[in-house]
Amino acid sequence: MRPLQTRGVLRLGRATDLWPKTALGVLLAMAVPSLVLLAVGRVDLMVYTVGGSTCALYGHSLPYTARARALACVVLGMVASNGSGWRPRPPPAAPRSGLL
Repeated sequence: MRPLQTRGVLRLGRATDLWPKTALGVLLAMAVPSLVLLAVGRVDLMVYTVGGSTCALYGHSLPYTARARALACVVLGMVASNGSGWRPRPPPAAPRSGLL
């Protein structure tokens, strides 16, 4: 059995010349819907614009099937990270009548 090579995992890859295009795509994918929602007064829906920017960030150069798979993993990760901090509230205490 061969030992695992960790040197390649920790090495950073070379940056491509297309990263400004990807960054601009993420900015537009998040800013345009967010500004529209802000103008309409629906700030509560701005969370969903993160999905569009995530699509632009993680799936811009992938074919559609690989993009769907990558985004499913991103969504599951977001749900898991949000769900890890959630805990149910205790049930409310019974009201006291004051007659006792």
